Amino acid sequence: MRAPLFIALALTATLALPRTDAFAQTAPDAHSPDTAEQAQTAPAQSPRPKAQPLLARAEITPAQVRLGEPFTLSIEVQDRESERYELTRDFSLGPDVDVLDIQVSRVPGDDGLETTRFTLRAALFELGDKTLPTLRLVATGADGEKILELDGPSVTGLGVVSEEDEAGYADILPPVEVGVTSYLPLWILLGVLAALALIFGLVRLVRHLLNRPRKAPPPPPLAPAHTRALEALHALLEEDLASQGRERELFFRLSEIERGYIGERYGFGALDMTSGELLATLGRTHTPGLDLARFERHSQEGDLVRFAKASATAAECKRAIEEAIELVRRTAPQDEKGKALKTPATSTGAAA
Repeated sequence: MRAPLFIALALTATLALPRTDAFAQTAPDAHSPDTAEQAQTAPAQSPRPKAQPLLARAEITPAQVRLGEPFTLSIEVQDRESERYELTRDFSLGPDVDVLDIQVSRVPGDDGLETTRFTLRAALFELGDKTLPTLRLVATGADGEKILELDGPSVTGLGVVSEEDEAGYADILPPVEVGVTSYLPLWILLGVLAALALIFGLVRLVRHLLNRPRKAPPPPPLAPAHTRALEALHALLEEDLASQGRERELFFRLSEIERGYIGERYGFGALDMTSGELLATLGRTHTPGLDLARFERHSQEGDLVRFAKASATAAECKRAIEEAIELVRRTAPQDEKGKALKTPATSTGAAA
């Protein structure tokens, strides 16, 4: 006897053993005192009437399956919409069939009819022809509950190994001498190459560490915001852009200096704001030293030149820069007030 045939027969015999169905309920012991007492005290129930649908059928696909492979049981019932069909609570396909999944669909039709389909995926664990037990459904309608019983269809359980597959199995062959290729020289070569690569990498690393450039000294600390703003304002005043007919450029640069200082002084991004957004933000922010109404008038005068293309005399341009210088001096931090008043020297003496 060949070894694969022994394995197939053992597996078939194991799967053919009776199984416990998850849907089967444990029958009570007829001889127990509790069962006898319940039988005496429970009132006699009259059998429920039989349902009479217009169409009721059940079929299995495929009709032949291997042990453990799923098959589909379809139950179709057609009746009036008032009659609702459900599987009974103790619905079972027997101890040798496991129900894997149940799906229910209800399709309304013409003339008040409804088709109910129950699709059950199950697996068979018994060899040979198997006729499923009676399929019981409950119909609930205006007349109460009714019982629908359908004859269970048949399914055939096949072995795990088919006869064609079994015929193709070969017997156990005697031991065969197998030559094993030695990769020791290759491993030695790879080890030498890895050692050379490691040495080369270490040499490159040492050279890099020895020849790397020295780190540049850190840049000097940035001057305070008010100091940088005053230097920029005095530089703008010295350029005397008004005498060159560049009043709009002067007011654009003046606005940029003021916004950069105010944003850094009070902690928000003033450079990207419109004049209205800037004034609204200043109104909601704690701004020590800032006269908001005076700054609003100053900002509106600058907007007229920048955007409305209003003309401005040299005296007005100078007064606008001096107003910005006064703004920076008034709003400088208290602990650096003295430093803020020391404006940078200019060649024209305007900063004095």
